[in-house]
Amino acid sequence: YCPMSVTAVNPSQGSCAGGQTVTISGYGFTSSDTVVLAGKKCSVVSASPTSIVCVTGTSGALATTSGVVHVTSGNGAVSKECCTYTYSTAVTPLFNSMTPTTGSEGTRATILGSGLGNAGIASVVINGVQT
Repeated sequence: YCPMSVTAVNPSQGSCAGGQTVTISGYGFTSSDTVVLAGKKCSVVSASPTSIVCVTGTSGALATTSGVVHVTSGNGAVSKECCTYTYSTAVTPLFNSMTPTTGSEGTRATILGSGLGNAGIASVVINGVQT
């Protein structure tokens, strides 16, 4: 038996909108463990004895918030904390406007906002079609 230990989180920040894939490093993990980042559940998608990969949910507010990384064993017997995870407005895509607001298929549109260039975070859906 190897007791659980949590040693690192990567990346250590993500969008307030959620959807960030996060890797927790340490040892003693199983796929039944649960992860909480800054007080919000992170959905576990895979686990090995030395890492857990999870996807963040929304922070619930458009405000930068930080808190500890918390992993609890599947049976609830062991709970460990480490590091800090930040839900950051600096990497949260915010939509301000789009021009033109109407057009036919193939019309180029300009979208203005902030955090729109964050790789892997923002996508655009117009009338149900992802572009």
